Amino acid sequence: MKTVQGNFMAEPRVFAHSARNITPSSESIPLIDERGVALYVGSGGDVIVRMEGTHVSTDPVGNPWVTNICVFRNVPDGLFMPVLVTHVLENNEEEWKNYIAFYENLGESLSRQIEQMNKLITKLNEQEAVLREEIEVAKFNYDKNCAGGNPRSKSYCSNLQKTINNLKDQLSETQRQKEDATKQLDQLQEDANTNKQDQDTLEKLYNADPSPIIETTAENIVALY
Repeated sequence: MKTVQGNFMAEPRVFAHSARNITPSSESIPLIDERGVALYVGSGGDVIVRMEGTHVSTDPVGNPWVTNICVFRNVPDGLFMPVLVTHVLENNEEEWKNYIAFYENLGESLSRQIEQMNKLITKLNEQEAVLREEIEVAKFNYDKNCAGGNPRSKSYCSNLQKTINNLKDQLSETQRQKEDATKQLDQLQEDANTNKQDQDTLEKLYNADPSPIIETTAENIVALY
């Protein structure tokens, strides 16, 4: 938020220098240049505004929600509102659409992540199968050429044993990666299920009768510049 600076009396945020009647709409309050203005409410009621800054609220399903839209209920007649707003909105339907869009986008993102994680696990399973086969072949060669009474050269057998150990290390690492990927997949699927439940709840609330949409019912609203 912009703060008081310089000559106190010259600072337009301290005292109103002008005023303008406001009709609620999706348009910005005229002549504010993104700076918020205070409001005077002549005839009380509900007032829905877009604030100059954001705040952390709670969405209808109980999750934290960062927004700049605020609903003031039951504002009395003749009230000066010492808040800094850039819009006086007709209603809070935009916020509800933002809720729904957010959870829809989150669901799509989780679906993509689940697909990617499934591909990774498939790839790791294939790597594990190849490594197991290579270990079996190397062990067979070791048993055949190095474990009998007439082993081949020491260097050959030593290198073959190193190969077996390296393959086993690679197998362990692949199995560890697969275990981690499986845990991540389980968490993603749990998150996706929770998100789907939140989406369904929001849709029901949004389409409920009576509607959850709150209208600006206050009248004779004046912006104080």
